[in-house]
Amino acid sequence: MKPHLNIMLAAMSAAMLALALAGCAAPRPTPARTPAPATDAPTFEDDRRAFYEAVDALGGVYFFDGRALGAGEAEVARLARVADRFARRMRANPDDPEIVAYYARAAQVLGRDDEARRACERILGSVGFARPGTVAEGMITTTYADDRARVGAGDAARLLFERAVSQVPSTPIPRESLYTDLRYLAFLDARADGDAASLDRALAATASVV
Repeated sequence: MKPHLNIMLAAMSAAMLALALAGCAAPRPTPARTPAPATDAPTFEDDRRAFYEAVDALGGVYFFDGRALGAGEAEVARLARVADRFARRMRANPDDPEIVAYYARAAQVLGRDDEARRACERILGSVGFARPGTVAEGMITTTYADDRARVGAGDAARLLFERAVSQVPSTPIPRESLYTDLRYLAFLDARADGDAASLDRALAATASVV
């Protein structure tokens, strides 16, 4: 074999060996990660939807003490489960007005007045509602107004209802807006009568309208 041919073959062999070694050293592509399996834990929207379904199951009584109106134990227990889930969310997010709003409402419907009151007072004190209100803030204000009316603090309840009427927007959930307006009118009518029992009856009547 001619010398220059030997040199060419040797060079080609060296080049091929270098390419092979380079290929071995090259980083391998990272395999695609398998996504984590989805959990079955309910989302906030799931709980929110369950809240409305549970309250509606109390015989169409909207935001009122279901037990006082003869709701069955199963319906009350259903709402209690939703309230407990909101309570866990609230412990993780104690200053989130939306979470607190739904927890306070559920607690009040269940007769947990002290818990509902404390939740409302924490948000009312920290937020102050200086900005245009949201549905959540309107719900908190109305819940606290109900509480004040029930303990006889009529002037405080009136101011809170007036604030709530101005806070709750007509969209995207007209239901809350209608509820708040009717609740306030019922409160004024009952106050004019000067009868605490009349107030409870009036508040209950507004519940079935929406």
